[in-house]
Amino acid sequence: MGFPFKKVLAPIDFHQHAIGALEVAKSIAQVNDGIVTLLYVVPMDESIGGKIYEEDFKQQAEKDAARLADLASKNIQGVKYEILTEIGDPATAIIDTAAAKASDVIVMGTHGRKALMRVLMGSVAEQVLREAPCPVIVYRLEKKK
Repeated sequence: MGFPFKKVLAPIDFHQHAIGALEVAKSIAQVNDGIVTLLYVVPMDESIGGKIYEEDFKQQAEKDAARLADLASKNIQGVKYEILTEIGDPATAIIDTAAAKASDVIVMGTHGRKALMRVLMGSVAEQVLREAPCPVIVYRLEKKK
């Protein structure tokens, strides 16, 4: 594997940093006549409000797929893309999807949290950087001065 990257995995969480990363993914795909795989992971966290049923997660995944389709139609026109939703741990799902799709590169946004927040909450981007089967480009919004 080398440059050019044709298979671009773009994990999306609908925050502004992820939209910025999507622009980078689109640029890479345009230059290389590639495809962008938009991935949203519905986090399965049973600590929220007691029992949560898998059917609820499936319904949420369907809603998120519709949101992804809308996002794609507005932000990555002119580029081939596909939409995936998964249920589970976001970092694990991103890593597994990259391997399953034989992605050439992952382009993802990061919140850029401070060290203490990262220790307390963990970092999806950090785990993906450590364990991904391909190169990872991490996009962070510029801080306003």
